[in-house]
Amino acid sequence: LAAVGRIAVVCNAFIIAFSSDFLPMMLYAIDNRERNAKRRNMLAGYVNFSLAVASPQMTDLEIPCRYWGYRDTEGSYNLFFWKLTTVRLLFVIIFEHVVLGLVKLVDIFIPDIPESVQLRIDIDDIIASEILADDDVKRKANTGTMTERLITVPTSNRNSLTVPIMEHPAAETSKEDKPHNG
Repeated sequence: LAAVGRIAVVCNAFIIAFSSDFLPMMLYAIDNRERNAKRRNMLAGYVNFSLAVASPQMTDLEIPCRYWGYRDTEGSYNLFFWKLTTVRLLFVIIFEHVVLGLVKLVDIFIPDIPESVQLRIDIDDIIASEILADDDVKRKANTGTMTERLITVPTSNRNSLTVPIMEHPAAETSKEDKPHNG
């Protein structure tokens, strides 16, 4: 699903870059800012600039035929076309990185599982592990392999708490019971 989202972002970037007139208009305004600086309209002459003139050999008309494109009189792409193609590809890369970065930020700041639900899951895990531990202790106590002893645990308010602990007899071995190599 994430791959489909990334492909959709890239496709939208290409659609915006190659089908709208926004980038050609901005590039024209930047390229001609000195010439159009005295005018209020930065896009003065853009429509005439964006129309190429067909070669007289291609048409049988006496008047020049104009069509939308960035070509010279021989029909080859002009320098503006190559600049525009570069700007469009840069736009695709920048747009893709910005959108996917914003998606990642939203993904980081908005958790998939709400905090209250995650807390309840953690509590349920603790309860389940305690139930399993109690069952294990009871099973071992019934087989006679566990012994019970009381330990005293100091608390923060200078009192002590006596807690029953179930131990395995093997854990009660002392140094005297261990074999001595020597």
